[in-house]
Amino acid sequence: MSDKCDNLKDKIAELISGTLPDSEINAIQEHKEHCKDCAEFEQVLRAEDALLTHLFDGFDRDLDRQQDEVIKAIGCFSSTTKDRILTTIRAIIDNPVVKLAAAAAVIAFVTFNCVRAMSWVQELERFMNICSVTIK
Repeated sequence: MSDKCDNLKDKIAELISGTLPDSEINAIQEHKEHCKDCAEFEQVLRAEDALLTHLFDGFDRDLDRQQDEVIKAIGCFSSTTKDRILTTIRAIIDNPVVKLAAAAAVIAFVTFNCVRAMSWVQELERFMNICSVTIK
């Protein structure tokens, strides 16, 4: 890729995300018609965008379902029962041991997801290397 191509990478990403101003779209499209590297770069970014969109759609659907279940479950209690539950929850939350356990759980969760994200990034890099080898 030339220096011009390196400068256009962000513009291609903006094109894919739909944030590139209309006045710049034609210039990018014309450049890609003559530049195989930029056209391939766009294909890889579109594949990555499709993968991420698919993954996050699944997360959103699952989150919506879980939220609906919680709201439905809360609606099943009488106001007296709700007050007792809230009082119990507040007492549990105020407990220092529970706070430490919650902090440990958050740290473990973040650490686990960082490890998963790092392996996902490695898989994505491997995928991009395979694509570049296959395309070349």
